[in-house]
Amino acid sequence: MISKFSYKKLLLKTAVFALVIFLNNLVFHNPIENIFYSVTGNISSFFNNKLVFISQYGRGILELNKILDENRTLKNSNNKLLADTARLEEIERENQILRTRLNIASDSGTELILANLFNMRSGQYASTFTIDQGSVEGVEDGMALISAENILVGIVAKTYKHTALIFTPEHPDISLSVKIQGRTVLARSRGFGDSVKLDLITSQDELEPGDLVVTVGSGKIPASLPVFKIDNIKIGGGDLFKEVTAKPILNRIDITKVFVIIN
Repeated sequence: MISKFSYKKLLLKTAVFALVIFLNNLVFHNPIENIFYSVTGNISSFFNNKLVFISQYGRGILELNKILDENRTLKNSNNKLLADTARLEEIERENQILRTRLNIASDSGTELILANLFNMRSGQYASTFTIDQGSVEGVEDGMALISAENILVGIVAKTYKHTALIFTPEHPDISLSVKIQGRTVLARSRGFGDSVKLDLITSQDELEPGDLVVTVGSGKIPASLPVFKIDNIKIGGGDLFKEVTAKPILNRIDITKVFVIIN
């Protein structure tokens, strides 16, 4: 048997519970459920934001890798283009040199050997370089070397099997019979490493700075090869001869290929 007190207590609890449910549904618009959804919604929103960030970060890494790959591809393509351009320029230079060779050979009837120039050494007392053609290719001591412009740039000093040592016209061991182009002035050149002195020019001979000096032709050196330009003329009172100096026409630092005149 339930006591009267316990029965009243049970009725009171039931009434309180019913009141809470009533207020939740009608007055407070289901705040318990709202609190639950608010808590769980905030947690869900937090994780969703993190997932969105991770996803965007991952896409950013993929895009960065793609850009880096494209940059590497572009760089490789650019390097290849530069290499191809340099090669085309070298081919064009070689073609121009070969065309010059044909023109020189056809005009003079000479036979030429194309050679690469390297190991250039210049100084106050000597100017030398080496070529990659030697006795096997037909090169001999004393032969003349010319540029693509048909200018004398050296004399073969010593021939080896596949190379040759070349002295430039201003080398102290080189002396050339020359004349002043357009004038009846003959001279003999003496080298001083970076210039030459022209001997045997009398005080009566007429010449000017800038006059072109060409070979007379002797031994294996053909005539009429441009070689020097008059640099300075000094006339002493009562002297029989003028002091004349000349400079090479070409800057050999810019020369990479030369022709050896065979005959």
